[in-house]
Amino acid sequence: MRGGQASGWSSREAYAAWDAWRRLPPRGKIAVAWEGLCGLLVRVAREEVGGPLLAVALAPFALVYMAGSVLRDSLVYRDGGVRARAADGCGGYHRHRYGGTQRLVNWRERRVVASLLRRVGRAERVLDVPSGYGRLVPVLAALGTRPPVCADLSLPRLFALGRDGDAAHEPILLQADLRGTLPFASGAFDLVVNVRYLHHAHTPEDRRRALDELTRVSRRWLVVSYYRRSNVHALQRTLQHVARRNRRRGPAMIGHRECATLLHRSGWQVRCERAVIPWIHAHRVVLLERVSP
Repeated sequence: MRGGQASGWSSREAYAAWDAWRRLPPRGKIAVAWEGLCGLLVRVAREEVGGPLLAVALAPFALVYMAGSVLRDSLVYRDGGVRARAADGCGGYHRHRYGGTQRLVNWRERRVVASLLRRVGRAERVLDVPSGYGRLVPVLAALGTRPPVCADLSLPRLFALGRDGDAAHEPILLQADLRGTLPFASGAFDLVVNVRYLHHAHTPEDRRRALDELTRVSRRWLVVSYYRRSNVHALQRTLQHVARRNRRRGPAMIGHRECATLLHRSGWQVRCERAVIPWIHAHRVVLLERVSP
């Protein structure tokens, strides 16, 4: 998660669940994963249309995923998982968060955002919220002569960005919480970028509140991302949750019609929408232009 504004790992319950899972021997992890996946297949068989056939078709994929998930946790997280990485500071988490398959996702996200921003041209006043570790700063800095403003709830992330960021871009750093009121005047920015936030907003009210605040501070352009309901990605997250009883709440996936209604209500027109990894990953990035004051 980029912004740190909805992190499930900060709660005591999440750490306790993770520690309980980590202490299990491989045989115990397999037993937990097997029980969860069997429960999922039984529910599918009873509740879905054509459930028995769907459960049979899903079983081989579920078993492979269960084995892979247990093996991954036994090998990769044998050093203590989240707590061990947290002891290494933001840099350690950052290396883990954008390593492995997430390296590809990170690369694609930056390429997609850059391609959308080429349609914007120049934008003197740019806000990235939540900015996280400043992955998009080089892309945003190229839009104008003024340094971009990076706002995030997490002070450690801002400190890491200030320490490790590219000195040539020199972003302005500011702590801000998108769940409340941003400390900027209305229309203060030509472009506002909001990537990897809405899929942490699990209710329509939270999504509307965040989008209203982004709308208030943006004068013309807005880049926003969301997770569209995707069969492949949704299935993967469901299996991950039932195979490992230590997972935080999964991402909020939004239907295309719901997203279009939300954006239209806020006074935006979609100029371009692109998938980060088409057909596989649910993450989509949208370029919006204001059509009403």
